[in-house]
Amino acid sequence: MRLGLDSSADRFKHLRGEMKAAALAAADVFVLPSASENFGIAAAESMAAAVPTIVSEEVGLSSDIRSHDAGMIVERDLQQLVSAISDLLETKEKAATLATNGRRLVRERCSPEAPGRALCELYQQVISKK
Repeated sequence: MRLGLDSSADRFKHLRGEMKAAALAAADVFVLPSASENFGIAAAESMAAAVPTIVSEEVGLSSDIRSHDAGMIVERDLQQLVSAISDLLETKEKAATLATNGRRLVRERCSPEAPGRALCELYQQVISKK
C-alpha cells in the first residue's frame, strides 16, 4: 500500500549537528514506528524541537509520551500510522498541543538537570520517612 506521501515525506538514516537541526526545524511530524527502542532518543530530540511526534508502543518513551499527552502512540500497523500522520497534518491545533507538551516532557524528564531533581526528590522522600 502506498501512502501517497512520497513527494513530501523524507526518510533519514543518521543525521548529526546542523543537518539534524535543519531536518527537525523543517518537519511537520516525526514518526518512529520502531519494533525495539530501549529509550527513543530520536523521539526525545524531535519533541525537544517541538515537532509533533508519533511513536510505536515499543519505543521506551511511549509510556511517558502517553501520560503527558506529548505525542501519539500507535501500533506498528500501516493503517494506524497513516491515520495518525494524517490526523496531525490536518489538525494543526492538536499537533501544536502535542508539540508543546512534548517539549515540556523532554525539559522535565530528559534535561541534564532532570536526574538531579529526581535524586533530590528521592532523598526528600527518604528523609521524610525517618
